Amino acid sequence: MTTTRISASVADFSVEKSRRADNRKNSIKTEEASQDSVSISADAALLQEAEALAKSAPDVDMDKVEEVRQAIVRGELKIDYEKLAQKMLDFEASLEPK
Repeated sequence: MTTTRISASVADFSVEKSRRADNRKNSIKTEEASQDSVSISADAALLQEAEALAKSAPDVDMDKVEEVRQAIVRGELKIDYEKLAQKMLDFEASLEPK
């Protein structure tokens, strides 16, 4: 009877030892997996910035747009082309990465 108990205890010990070794391996794999990282390209970052700017821009007043459109059609709208050109250049410069 003593021999049987010792054999069973040794077998239980071996199983427990094997189970602990498996747990350590799984723990190491989990730690390795948690060290993954994600990076985005400069183009993707620029796109995200443009998206944020677009979302923060005010809504378009379509009544005002139509009023200006009709003034252009009637020839009543005076356009300052130099000011328009400068605004376009300023806008283009704001899109360049810093």
